[in-house]
Amino acid sequence: MYNGIVVRASSLVVITDEGLLRLIDSDCTHWAKGNKMTASRITHLITSCTKGKHFQCGSRAELSIRAGETPEEAMASWAATIRRSQSASPVPALSLYTGNHWSTAKEILRTTENLELWVISAGLGFLNSRDLVDVYEATFHNLPFSHRHWWRELTNTFGKERSENSIGTLMESIKNIGAA
Repeated sequence: MYNGIVVRASSLVVITDEGLLRLIDSDCTHWAKGNKMTASRITHLITSCTKGKHFQCGSRAELSIRAGETPEEAMASWAATIRRSQSASPVPALSLYTGNHWSTAKEILRTTENLELWVISAGLGFLNSRDLVDVYEATFHNLPFSHRHWWRELTNTFGKERSENSIGTLMESIKNIGAA
């Protein structure tokens, strides 16, 4: 949930340069069809990760949380797993995910000028679609603690490496650009 908006799996969120949030459900395929869309300024499209991922062969990090682990302990273990599984050839997040809403997001990205695509990832936090990532398996579905606590740990652990580490920092940077 962000500022009262519940972001479900298979949802797309659009943030315009004016900071306007718009939630689009997965049945929005018509939005991406037809003529090329243009925007005079950058529009930010935010979608969730998916369980389905393209992956060749080799190992992939898999989130496993032991009973009784705190979010902090689980994140320390997860971060170590991610570090151990890093490959010599990570891929852009855009090419990692599969599924219907990802096909829609890719089509919107392909047909819209001045668009940035972002990912809410259960395993890696807030990603730009150009961020290089390795294959992983993680879900918010069976977390034994609140999603909010897990998201905080993801942001604190992996967000330091990114220019925007949350929807909040993205909206703040949009506001600052608009004020300049």
